[in-house]
Amino acid sequence: MVVHRRVSPDEHRVEYQDCYVTGESQLFRRYYGPTMNAFDAAEKNGTASDLQKELEILFESQNKSPHKEATSIPATFLRVTVFV
Repeated sequence: MVVHRRVSPDEHRVEYQDCYVTGESQLFRRYYGPTMNAFDAAEKNGTASDLQKELEILFESQNKSPHKEATSIPATFLRVTVFV
């Protein structure tokens, strides 16, 4: 039985001090499941380099770090907490 639930937006920042956009996108390519799957499919149809370029453009546009050698990308998500 659910006694109470709370739903609220929250934010997490992906931050790396010594890893700028190209290195950051490589980390996602190697270790983040959905990105790994996307690259697996892209490699099979010969578009992996296009996907890499798109990912780097996305990271570049979302990077909020004031330092060129660092990455800080905000990620908003919906937090759901259930109390029983």
